[in-house]
Amino acid sequence: MTGGIIVYETGRVAHIQYVASNSLGKRIGAVESILDYLINDYYSDKDYFDFGISTEMGGAYLNCGLAAYKEGFGARTIAYDTYKVDVAKSAALTLTKNQA
Repeated sequence: MTGGIIVYETGRVAHIQYVASNSLGKRIGAVESILDYLINDYYSDKDYFDFGISTEMGGAYLNCGLAAYKEGFGARTIAYDTYKVDVAKSAALTLTKNQA
């Protein structure tokens, strides 16, 4: 094996993760060939082909090289909001409201 990609799929989305190749795979473009096949043939019926994040340090730093690599396949970068919910506090508020 010279390269591989793990794909998680749903009805509308193919999401890739854990992309890797060995030295031969890097020389012959194994990952690029796999990506071309996945995007243009195997998952062409999906609404979205998701390359995943291009950030580091918990989203604080954009890896521009990685983003540019993905854009080379037609990907676009988007920024999205993330929210953190304190489940313990949320559960306590729900209990308090229900008991009142």
